[in-house]
Order: sequence, then structure tokens, then C-alpha cells
Amino acid sequence: MLPASPRYLDNSPVHHSPSRPALLSHASCGLSRPAPLSPGVILAILLATGCGGGADSGTESSPDHPWTLDGPEVRIGSLDDPDYLFGLVGSVVPGPDGLVYSLHPRDAVVRRWTADGTPAGTIGRRGEGPGEFTQPGRMGFFGDSLWVMDSGSERGRGGMFAIQAFPDHPLSAPREAGLLVVDRAAWTGSGPATIGVTGIDWAGDTLFSRSSPYAPVPLASERVDSIVRATTERLRNYSEGDVRAATYRPSHVPPVGGIVAGRDGTIWLRHFDPTRSEGGEQVYEWWVMDAEGHPLARAVTPARLRLRTILSDVVWGVERDELDVEYIVRYRLEKGD
Repeated sequence: MLPASPRYLDNSPVHHSPSRPALLSHASCGLSRPAPLSPGVILAILLATGCGGGADSGTESSPDHPWTLDGPEVRIGSLDDPDYLFGLVGSVVPGPDGLVYSLHPRDAVVRRWTADGTPAGTIGRRGEGPGEFTQPGRMGFFGDSLWVMDSGSERGRGGMFAIQAFPDHPLSAPREAGLLVVDRAAWTGSGPATIGVTGIDWAGDTLFSRSSPYAPVPLASERVDSIVRATTERLRNYSEGDVRAATYRPSHVPPVGGIVAGRDGTIWLRHFDPTRSEGGEQVYEWWVMDAEGHPLARAVTPARLRLRTILSDVVWGVERDELDVEYIVRYRLEKGD
């Protein structure tokens, strides 16, 4: 069971609401080694088969003192300086050359920075020719090679949509050894409530599969009603009945809201809902696992921070200020005893 009194930076205790899922215990289960498959097929198989292993009851999932962040040590961005003014930040990745690379989807460009935040040039521009991007979405390194995922031409795209408020489809994250897939399906009310983490290599072979039970939390109808009303107000061409019919409403809150594959091999799973510190700051808690999905620690980060890259002693991410200006930040990672 998660400890009752985690701490965050200023040593003020974080309030534990009974509405937040707690990771109870951990167990592993084996999957057969499939033939090489595409990531899409792999996700479909994981959804259909799941992991049926048992769990060791009473196992502590994390130490009494969570990992926290100290800083930021570096803050890149500006409201009025053209050298530091940029749009939406999609990825932040330290490169093998000592520079930091940031991907900006709306600007269709990759920016480079020194470790202390000085501009060091750009890569690419908007277009459909060599070295140009149309809709860049993700970025990373394989060895010393930079890769950028570009979803293709913008022509013929359009329509109106809204992101589901309570999604529980599988999450995935690339890492050097292959692909991580998290089965975060919301509990249906029967059977064990578990979070599944599977590692797959680039040939499609299963490296490991772990299943960790957690304490499910019912999804309050008032919360769904609030989301439906807000979405109807934003999408004025649709009635409240249409929006409600299109809104996915699991009976319980999904346990995981995000995943980050650490460059140090760790696996970070973010609790779906934030909580508040005693000082009133909104924070997120994370389940931290080792490279094979075993529980390692629990971490607490500011809710305003979107983690992008995790190293052994620092993290890089993106923060947005009260004017919705985004900044690239680096925090020192303080690991609890």
C-alpha cells in the first residue's frame, strides 16, 4: 500500500484522498514470444489477452520517502525575446552531442539549446520536401541519429472533435530496447483491478510482462455531468444529448494518465488524477518501476510540469505560466532514502 504521508520539496505532506488509486502489490506473468509484429498488432493482442498472473499480497510498492524534484535549474523561454520565444513544445530530448533538442509541432521545427539554455540553431522547417516537416509529433535519438515522427500532409484534414476525458486505452512509449505498452483499462467491477506493463523489442518479441493490482476508484456521475456540460458549451453545434452519448464513461477512474520511459531504464506511470500538497500546490504522483517493470519508487512532481525526458539525476520537461507561455525546464531529481 502507498505510504500515508508522502512529501514534496518543501517537506509539507501531500494529502492522500481516498479517491486516488493506490498500487497494492506486484506480480509477474509470462506471455509467449510472438513472431515479429507491428506495434498496432501488438496493442491489439495485449488488449485481447491481458495478463492473468497472480499477485503477492502485502508487498510495498515504494519506499516511505518519494522521489521529488528540485529547481528548476534551467528555464528556457521568454514572452518577448525573439531568440527565446517559441510555440507549443512537443518533445525535449538531450542529445549525444551535449545539446538539448526541442520539437515544436506548430512551428514545424526542431530547436537546439546548450545545456545552460543558450540557443544553438534549428533543424527543419515547414514544408513537404527533404528536411521539412508538415505535422511533426514525436522526436528522439537512436544512437547519434535524431528521428522525428511526421504524420504527413495536412491537406484534406478537418472536422471537429474533442479528446475523451476518461480514456483507458493502452499507452505506449518507445525506448532503446523497443516499446513499452501499458494496459490501463478502467476496472469494470468484476475480477482483479490491475495495471499491466509489457516490454516488447523491435522484432515484436515480449521481453517481460508485469501485472500490478491497485485500488480502483468509482467515477462519480457528477464529474461526468460537469465534463459533458463543459464540452457542450465548447462544441456549440452539438446538443448535450449528443455529447453525452459520445462521451466514454467507465464505471471507475482509469488508474494511469501518462507514461514516460526514462533514459536510465526506469518506467514512470502517472496517476490519472492530481492531488494537492498541504501548501495548496497541485501535484502528480507517479509509480516508478525498474527496467523490467518491478516496483522501484514513488515520485511526486508539480502538476504544472509535463515530463518529457528522465535521466538518472535530472528531468527535462515543459511548464506553462499564467499567460499560457511555455518554458523548457530542467529539474534535479532527488531520490528518497
